[in-house]
Amino acid sequence: MDKSIIIKSNKHGLSLFIDEKLDFEEVCEKLRNKLRETRKFFGNASMALTIEGKVLSGREINNLLDIIDEESDLEILAVIDNQEVNDTIYTSALNELMQKLDDNACEIYPLTVCEDSCLEFKSSVIILGDVPESSEIHSNGSIFILGCSYGKLYAGELGNINSCVYAGDLQSDIISIADISYKKPKINEKKGIFNRRKNKTAVNNSALLRVADDKIVSTIIKADIEEQ
Repeated sequence: MDKSIIIKSNKHGLSLFIDEKLDFEEVCEKLRNKLRETRKFFGNASMALTIEGKVLSGREINNLLDIIDEESDLEILAVIDNQEVNDTIYTSALNELMQKLDDNACEIYPLTVCEDSCLEFKSSVIILGDVPESSEIHSNGSIFILGCSYGKLYAGELGNINSCVYAGDLQSDIISIADISYKKPKINEKKGIFNRRKNKTAVNNSALLRVADDKIVSTIIKADIEEQ
């Protein structure tokens, strides 16, 4: 049995394992075949997709989403790269995101945003990819970014203070909700013995921003691992 591509259900949605040795063309071909074989089994469910094994670029992930759309009846609501992500952190972040979706229509932007883009949305939006530093996102509702965000984010532009901003990795310097600007807190790194900084790599740095007492407050979900 070919185990280089494995699709299975988990408690969060759908898990896709990809052998690191496969080149991307092989990945696409094998995924198409697997989806055709399992189309009836998975049906037309809406779920999150967790990617394990091979590390993929944003463009490659978008190509796989196109294949899933073509070869199955599944609706993928979110894509999580599970290479290093702790299960508890992922669950908490996804639950908070879904709980904050308002009752109005929410648009899905199933791609990584192109550089130098200025995107405007009349309702809340879920962006399944990344937002580069040179781009801007404007929304009358909330903004949810499943990938990394370095760009400018403007939520609740019609004055809706119930709007919020979420990113799987929030690195944006300019963020506002209902014309209230967010001031990023200063992060002081802890030092180890002999005043040497501990060498740590962020695994997941999710943040949910919302308005409280006329200012934007953040809920940070962060995990670090020490390099050996």
